[in-house]
Parts: sequence; structure tokens; C-alpha cells
Amino acid sequence: MLLILLLPLAFSAWAQTGLAYRLAPAEGRADAPLVVALHGLGTNERDLLPLAEHLPEGWRMLAVRAPFELSAQRYRWFEGTVVEGFGPGLEQDVAEGREAVLATIDEALAEQGLAPSRLYLLGFSQGAAMAAEVLIEAPERFDGAALLSGFLVDDTRRVELDGAKVLVIHGDADARVPPQHGERTARWLERQGATTQWSLHPSLGHGIDAEVLDELNAWWAD
Repeated sequence: MLLILLLPLAFSAWAQTGLAYRLAPAEGRADAPLVVALHGLGTNERDLLPLAEHLPEGWRMLAVRAPFELSAQRYRWFEGTVVEGFGPGLEQDVAEGREAVLATIDEALAEQGLAPSRLYLLGFSQGAAMAAEVLIEAPERFDGAALLSGFLVDDTRRVELDGAKVLVIHGDADARVPPQHGERTARWLERQGATTQWSLHPSLGHGIDAEVLDELNAWWAD
């Protein structure tokens, strides 16, 4: 459950990739730093949109909807969970989602006339796993990735992430995605050459609170 509930004014659109996205705030500088937000399992692109109000002044957020529908207004990036196990189509789902996100970013930048001076990924839960996949696919495109309450779909690979900047935050009371998955994610990213900051928040469950927002803001500014 997210701490912030009010939605900022946002521009909504469908990309040719089939993914819906929202840009918040709706008005802003074309070269403003941009955070691409990927939501968790069973929600949609509106879920992380309130975080746009807590970005540094002048920054904007591009919130992207996952491609696979579960039910009305509920979507997923891939089938299954890290606790209960993944579905048999995991590899294909991840590949399709990863390519769709990258294509949606390209399309949104072109359609909205954006040329962000800095480009970041932000993912929560299953969206954090997908944000990691997008970063792995195209690390040169992003200034960093913030992975909240997340996990990896495959930590047996060897990839090149030299110079990539990653923030990994988890709550030590997270029952949905136990915190060892966050730490495992951070350590794996370090082994791949990423500059990784790992942070375990006491008494935090599967969510985002004021302390997480404070740490995010400090990291954006770094």
C-alpha cells in the first residue's frame, strides 16, 4: 500500500506498443529529468503516479502500464510471484515486457517532444523486477534505477552493468516479497559491476513510506 493517495494532474495516452502511459505533471520543460515508473502486480500505471509530486522540483514521471491484463484495471508484467513461483511463460513475458517498455519510452519521448537531461527507472515489486530487466537490456540509456520491494527473475546470469547506478530499498517486515530478495538483488547487481546502494528499512512492509521517499530524493540529487 502506498503512503500517498492523491493523484497529480497527468497527461494520458496509448502507445503503439499497446501500453498505456501517463506523464506527470502534464506540463513541464522538455529537457526535465524523467523517471519511468513501473507498477507492481495487480495494479496499473496510476499506482505510482502520486510519487511524481515528491520528485525534485521540475522533474517529471512517465508511468507505464504492464501489458498483461488480470482483470479490470489490474495488470501484470509476468505470471507468478517470487514466493509462489513463476509461470511457464516467464522468459517470453519478460522479453515482451522489456521490449514494450523500451519502445513505449521512445514513442512517448517523440510524441510529447521530450528530451530529458536525465532518465531514470523506478519500479515497485514486480515492476522493480521489470525495471531491472530493462536496465540490464539497455544500461547505457539510463542514469540509474531505483528498485523498491523487488526481486530478480534470474540471478544466475552474468551481464555487464559497469557504471550503472542502482538504489535497492526493501522493508524488513515485507511478507509479500521477503527482504532477502532485495539484498540478493543488490549483491547480484554489485557483482555485475553496478554501483549499488542497498537499504533495509525497519518495520516497513510491502510499501512505500515517508522514509523511503526521503531516501529516494537524496539519491535523485546525488
